[in-house]
Amino acid sequence: MYFDIHTHKTSSKNSLYCHSDLTTPLPPNFNGTFTAGLHPWFLPTDIKEGLLLLKDWLDNKNCISLGECGLDRLRGPDIQYQEGALVSQINLAKERQLPFVVIHCVRAYDLLLKIFKETDYRGVFLLHDYLGGASITEELLKNDQVLFSLGSGLFRSSNKFHESLKIIPIEKLFFETDDSNHLIEAVYYQYASLTSNPIDKITEQIYRNIHNHLPKVLNL
Repeated sequence: MYFDIHTHKTSSKNSLYCHSDLTTPLPPNFNGTFTAGLHPWFLPTDIKEGLLLLKDWLDNKNCISLGECGLDRLRGPDIQYQEGALVSQINLAKERQLPFVVIHCVRAYDLLLKIFKETDYRGVFLLHDYLGGASITEELLKNDQVLFSLGSGLFRSSNKFHESLKIIPIEKLFFETDDSNHLIEAVYYQYASLTSNPIDKITEQIYRNIHNHLPKVLNL
């Protein structure tokens, strides 16, 4: 089974849909499970109102956790505002005892590491479409709560990122399509090609990872 842990498309089977624009309804005829969060690109000017809206989405019985949310130094409002919004959402995940938070991070891993150290949230931080280099990966691996989801970045020729593939244990990995045009099968096979891992081993391990770390996802 090729499972897609994070996608913005509802047509995919064996996938977890992420609803990012909380001001719009779910896509027509969609009745599966999903995650919802205040994406750093689309943060409201009043974060209190945004959190109230997010709470309404989290009340939906099919919303199994929070995200994506996070930090982006290339797009979105002031990074300090983003930081406050992320901390508020992690606190909400703690309050609701949600099992995981899907994290978006672009060029802000210094702040993200600080937030991870300061929070007392006990769930999983799933870093989606991860592209970090080896040095930041080593720092993140020191935190047992951090897991990695790989996607379209696998198709880019980045030696810096490819060095991270050598040190991220497969037991901490998931795969995704996000909003790309790649099929999830292609993402799995690209990882297999880059790491020389047999595809059967990869699919079996990812299923075990879901069972071990994100069991609610298996109820899809």
